[in-house]
Amino acid sequence: SIRVSSKKRDDLQTTITFLKAANVGIPLQFVNFRD
Repeated sequence: SIRVSSKKRDDLQTTITFLKAANVGIPLQFVNFRD
C-alpha cells in the first residue's frame, strides 16, 4: 500500500485526487497529520 502524509491539507487533497484519477489499482492509505 501507499502511505501519503502531508501537513498541508490542500497538498493531501491534490494527491488523493491525482491518485484516484490515476486509478493505480493498489490499496491506498491516507494519513493526515495536523498540528
